[in-house]
Amino acid sequence: MPLNSSSREKNADGVIKWTALVVVFNILSRLLGFFREMSIAYRFGALAEADAYLVAIFIPSFLFVAFRDAVRNAFIPIYGDYKGKEEGASLVKTAFAAFSLFLLLLTIVGTLAAPLIVRLIAPGFEQELFSLSLVLTRIILPSIFFLGLAGLVTSVLHAHYSFLAPATIGIPYNLLIIFSALLLGALYGVRGLAWGTLLAFSSQFFIQLPAFWKLMPRGGKIHWRHPGLKAILKLMPPIILASGAFEFKIMVDRIFASFLPVGRIAVLSYASRLYNLPYNIIVLALITVFYPLLVDYYSSGDLDGYRQQLRRGLLLIQIFLLPMTVGLIVLREPIVSLVFERGAFEARDTSLTAVALAFYSLGLPFLGLRYFLERSFFALKDTRTPMLAALGMVGLNAVFNYLLIRPLSHGGIALGTSLSGAFAAFFLLYLLWRRLGHLGGKHLLSVTLRCLAAALLMGLALHLGLPFLAPYLAPGTITRFLVMGAVIAAAAAFYFFLLYLFRVREISWILDLFSRFLNKKRGTEGEDVS
Repeated sequence: MPLNSSSREKNADGVIKWTALVVVFNILSRLLGFFREMSIAYRFGALAEADAYLVAIFIPSFLFVAFRDAVRNAFIPIYGDYKGKEEGASLVKTAFAAFSLFLLLLTIVGTLAAPLIVRLIAPGFEQELFSLSLVLTRIILPSIFFLGLAGLVTSVLHAHYSFLAPATIGIPYNLLIIFSALLLGALYGVRGLAWGTLLAFSSQFFIQLPAFWKLMPRGGKIHWRHPGLKAILKLMPPIILASGAFEFKIMVDRIFASFLPVGRIAVLSYASRLYNLPYNIIVLALITVFYPLLVDYYSSGDLDGYRQQLRRGLLLIQIFLLPMTVGLIVLREPIVSLVFERGAFEARDTSLTAVALAFYSLGLPFLGLRYFLERSFFALKDTRTPMLAALGMVGLNAVFNYLLIRPLSHGGIALGTSLSGAFAAFFLLYLLWRRLGHLGGKHLLSVTLRCLAAALLMGLALHLGLPFLAPYLAPGTITRFLVMGAVIAAAAAFYFFLLYLFRVREISWILDLFSRFLNKKRGTEGEDVS
């Protein structure tokens, strides 16, 4: 049942509050994610065991991302037509039963086909490394069942604007991986880490169950021919291709990297974790909150409201991601050293990872745009366009890998990711403009250029100050965590001061976000400028 105008406005007013809440939990989860990666790097470094583990977790991660996003992005628009009715309760129960059977079958088939999967992902592995990857893959693969159901539960909660439980699932997941790497890894090697990963993946389903049962619509029966289920299944295949494209791109990257010296897969993975951090904290929070809102505006026929929220999301992404891009490039080596350089992770690994991080970071703004624009199309119930963009991105990425891997080694793989992602983002933006007409393009470009100028000036200040800070950021110094935190905070303050000087009025949304979250005052949201 589409929301009425007052309900949509109420939920739109809640964007700031819910975004702040999701951001806070994302920050906590990603901080734990840092410790997770630090723990794995400390125990296994960039050695063969790390490569084997990363190959083993690829399939569950790939299927989770693809299936979770497919369920969420197909379920929420269709469920919106039934929400609040008895048919809505029937749809939830039918979808839960149908997906449970499908995931069980997928888990069995995946376990039996594990040798083929490992050989496909890492064709360059020698026999000993292949055998270890196969063992780890069979340990972790059963998590597919619980990861898939976690995606459905998250969809139901988000459809009802319940964001708290889904935002917390990363916390137990990361804690379990840290425990597995440090303790089980010490006792049982990388196999102990694999068993802990199975438990960690599965926890993402169980941690949401209390909120799900509390919110689950009452009444209704399983109806295998439910029209809503048919509509969801019709939308899902192209969404799976679109949402899983980035994970599939990772598989392509690992195929190429498997022919490079041992450890390059791990190096790319460590760099990717850092490069994805801004997306996971900022963009994911914005998508989580904006997507159900875009669905409600479109379902109610309010295209002006849809355009307004779309512009707001796009601008917020650029305001946050541009300085993070510049910061990651300038501070690449100190950041990698701070996070990973200890135990089995040595100075040489830091240099290799920093190269990949710099090339990855060039594509960070396009990564955020692409994911947000994909959801904007999904809200329009258009799954074909994002699928085509995603497939084009994967194809281009393979071409760029082939062309750049010789001159730039693993850095060429990272740069290929950035270039192909930029293509996909501009392609989607152009097609959305063609479909919706006026999007306030001149204002979007003006704000983006001013944000870019502020980010570059911030980067110049960081570059000039880095030689003076180097002694305090060197490995082994106790104060380097505090110094790095102070440097990042000062850079952020300088960046937002520049935005104020450049008259970027959208920073009022950011100020409102913090003021509302801290309950210091009641503000009005920044006026949308077209």
